[in-house]
Amino acid sequence: MTYSVHYKVRSTGAVLQILLCCLFASAMALLFADFLMGFYLGARSTAVGFVVNSIILGLFSLATLYILVSMVAFRKEELAVQKLFQNISKDSKDPMFGIPSESIVGQRYHILQSAHQRQEKIDLQRLGDLLSVELHAKLTFPKFVAGILVLIGMLGTILSLAIALLGASNLIATVDSVNDLGAVLNGMSTALSTTMTGIVTYVLFRFFLSRYMAVQSNLQYTVERLTTLQLGPRFLVDESVLAPKIVSLVDSLNLAATKIAEHHQHLMVTSEKFADAAQTYSSNINGMLTGISQINDNLSKGFRLDKEELS
Repeated sequence: MTYSVHYKVRSTGAVLQILLCCLFASAMALLFADFLMGFYLGARSTAVGFVVNSIILGLFSLATLYILVSMVAFRKEELAVQKLFQNISKDSKDPMFGIPSESIVGQRYHILQSAHQRQEKIDLQRLGDLLSVELHAKLTFPKFVAGILVLIGMLGTILSLAIALLGASNLIATVDSVNDLGAVLNGMSTALSTTMTGIVTYVLFRFFLSRYMAVQSNLQYTVERLTTLQLGPRFLVDESVLAPKIVSLVDSLNLAATKIAEHHQHLMVTSEKFADAAQTYSSNINGMLTGISQINDNLSKGFRLDKEELS
């Protein structure tokens, strides 16, 4: 079975889709350039609108660049997976030939190989969870930007409406004020521009993020499929091999326990002998003291000496 035929590198197509979408958006911007210039930078534009729109476009550009750079990295990972599929399908002696060791599939292969050499049981589920956490961490920044684009646009809308309401209140107070009428119009225009910028960039970036997540999910699925169907069985530790080692280990532990028990018994016997020897020695000492006492009594009786003089 030739696995390379069934596996396709999807990052290239996703990058092309993102670039085509950016090209289409740029073409539409050029087509309506006069309207957009007047709408964003015309007489009705305000500093608030300029700042808010700049923040939205800056975050959108930065996050899009992050996705494109990540796509390039994913392409390298997909090529490594495809190369491993090809090596396995060709029954290569070295399946890792031409595959970078720092790639995801390269690290997975070396982990399984090391565990097999140490005769350790491999937990494929835990390896999959670790990879899932690692890939999910890379989504933190894009998801943050996707959630904040519309919020920043709404913030610009609220600030612009506040400017418009302030102008409206002044306009009611002084009917003849033309500047206050201009503030109302400028505020409404800015509110519309920030809202439109937030919505357009959000829609575009959600599309980019969906392509990014599709490539990431495909890579993760392929690595796990490869591990389960190919690498796992290759490095699976045979329980029949582990059983004799476990039995040998248990026998060694039993032998060590037996020797410890024998040493303990020997120590108990030695302790009893030492106690008997100490008792015998004490008895001998007591006997000697009794003999010396009798000798003193005999001497005192025979020579009529006081016991104090003999002592």
